[in-house]
Amino acid sequence: MLVKSVNNKCKNLHVYLIGILYILNAFHHEIYNGYLMYYRELFFFIFTLLIYFKLIVQRHGFINYKWNKDLLLLLLFPISLLIFSFFDNGISLYDDEITGASISLNFVDAKLYIIRNSIIYLPLVIYLSIIRLSSVDILVLIILIFLVSPLSIISFLSSGVMTKEGIGFAEIPSLGGQGIAYNSYVPYVSYSFLAGLYLINVLRERIFIVIVAILTVLIFTFILISTSRQSVIFCLICFLFFLRPKDIFKYIIFILICSSVLLYSFNKIEFSEVYFDKYGGLASLYGDQTDRTGIAMDGFSRLKEYEFIFGAGLSSVVNSGPHNDYIRWIQRIGIPMTVISFLPILKMLFKALKNLLSKNSSLNIFIFLSIFFTIYNSFFGYPREDANQALVCYLGIGIWFSTYSNNHKYFVTNQSC
Repeated sequence: MLVKSVNNKCKNLHVYLIGILYILNAFHHEIYNGYLMYYRELFFFIFTLLIYFKLIVQRHGFINYKWNKDLLLLLLFPISLLIFSFFDNGISLYDDEITGASISLNFVDAKLYIIRNSIIYLPLVIYLSIIRLSSVDILVLIILIFLVSPLSIISFLSSGVMTKEGIGFAEIPSLGGQGIAYNSYVPYVSYSFLAGLYLINVLRERIFIVIVAILTVLIFTFILISTSRQSVIFCLICFLFFLRPKDIFKYIIFILICSSVLLYSFNKIEFSEVYFDKYGGLASLYGDQTDRTGIAMDGFSRLKEYEFIFGAGLSSVVNSGPHNDYIRWIQRIGIPMTVISFLPILKMLFKALKNLLSKNSSLNIFIFLSIFFTIYNSFFGYPREDANQALVCYLGIGIWFSTYSNNHKYFVTNQSC
């Protein structure tokens, strides 16, 4: 009776906890050096306790629980990192200061920091794989993800580039993206754009559709101003996935709002010439002064032949690196273990695509693109270790396990939204 009573009271506890975690993460730039800087570790223990309650108290043990094979494969990754840490020589491939990655590295060993990044959100994923999120739970979370983003952007700009440069909002475009974390914070914001597209498709009241469309356009405008081309492309991919003939009215509204905002902006706001360089054509999307291809190839050139198999060491790349998560993990642990580390996410992506092809629902599109977020952004940065993007990566994986899992035989194709 006690277990049943507690379970009824905590029925939606996971939604509240994830909501609080997401809000804290949205304002990470404000709290990362204060008393709340360890909020992720706190939630690590909270979700671990919830797993214990679910499996030990309610299901009578870990062994009797039928674990998802993809989840077990996902857990293999941090276990392998622990083994690799014993053979790490601590020699860096790059001559940079590792504390630039996190202030925690002032007093935490680099190997421990990397292992910590790999497990910090795993209790969240495991817990979501045990419970079953309803379509209403997911809708509430998506609404929160969407609504918190404009506030996060205002806070990010106000406490960052605006304070540093002493300018107002209207003058930000004149900086050409300078001072905006286009490779870390902005990709995280692009997930809110995805949430906005989902809401535009599932909402029925036109007034709410217009409000969401306006906010979604403003989010996309911020992404454009940041010069984060990888995020712009991700947003366009999301838009194409949600593009449906039956919802033509919603897209007309969306395009009209976009056009109005852009026309007003070009007439009233001074834009830096950097935008014309970075958005001037297809070639500029990848091959401008950042030279991503050259940086990536330089990452391979730093490895010896045997290090392609075994890696150069877990802490060989901590702060900067090749600006490509696939290459960075090859540098750390070699090609075989890198393939194993990304394999469960790739399997989820293909299963989500298969599920999407069987039923082209808005929720299936959202879940597919949530997993695609990690695979895609890993070509341009380190999403699973980024302070903001990591939560998005693991939340998308957790939602996948919660809605499509062998544990409870629940398929998203049965949902109505």
